[in-house]
Amino acid sequence: MDALQQHNLLRFADYLEREKKPKEIPAHWPATQLAACLADVEPLQRGALALVSNRAAPGAEIAPGISMTVQTLRPGQGTAPHSHSFWHIYIVTSGRGHVYLGADQDKQALAPNDVLYLPPWSEHRFECDTAEDLILYTLQNLPQLAALGALVRQEPDSDMTVMFKTPPAVVRKSQTTDITDHSTALSDS
Repeated sequence: MDALQQHNLLRFADYLEREKKPKEIPAHWPATQLAACLADVEPLQRGALALVSNRAAPGAEIAPGISMTVQTLRPGQGTAPHSHSFWHIYIVTSGRGHVYLGADQDKQALAPNDVLYLPPWSEHRFECDTAEDLILYTLQNLPQLAALGALVRQEPDSDMTVMFKTPPAVVRKSQTTDITDHSTALSDS
């Protein structure tokens, strides 16, 4: 049993005190500030800016367990197909383009004020095929899954990447096993 560490016990009243969070206050991101920041950064595959609340909690959350990013795709740019363990809600704020969904890459047009929900493990990619930038605001439960150690990403024909603060672990397709194999291994110890 050398693999187990000793842990402390905590009185419930002390636990509650430790878990107290500071009161949240409203946050505001003026559109002019967002536009200025977007103009100063290079567009990226996974978004250009993260909106972070002024909460005292660590991480890049806009609300508990939820993050928000602003992604800009310049004319002719696109993202690589990928899927992951968290969901997205996209809001198209300007521009036009397309989202390609699933292994068949089903093409859907995107226009200003469209809202798109992508459940976990929905393969997707975006393309800006017009003369105007495509700007997407994205809500996602990425921080929630990161806190649970369940933040996973996969690109087609590649290994699954488990994301942690330490260097990411790679799970090879050949290493995946049935959950019953894990429970059997745990019961033997």
